[in-house]
Amino acid sequence: MPTLKMNWTDLANKQFEEMRKRAVTTNQLAEFSADHDELVAIFRDLDRTIEKSEHWTDGPDDVVRYVFQKFFTVKFRLCLGDQVGWVLKYDPDAARLPPLKNN
Repeated sequence: MPTLKMNWTDLANKQFEEMRKRAVTTNQLAEFSADHDELVAIFRDLDRTIEKSEHWTDGPDDVVRYVFQKFFTVKFRLCLGDQVGWVLKYDPDAARLPPLKNN
């Protein structure tokens, strides 16, 4: 069970915070948090990350993959040789997290 070191890009952090705010405003924070906790658990182990994600493309030394969760889809890049990854982007599930209303 090889461990995996995951990092989040600034864009991914910003998108996560936006989705967390949406979850709060729609009274779904507990479910959203459980979904994200599951994602973090998947990312702890390289083999599980590969098993639970879908392939998108290969680079010379890395792969780009997706994990589909209930509230969001996460796009990430893995450098398999170094067992390091970067979360690149969160896409919310619009059916579960509607956009924030402008105040």
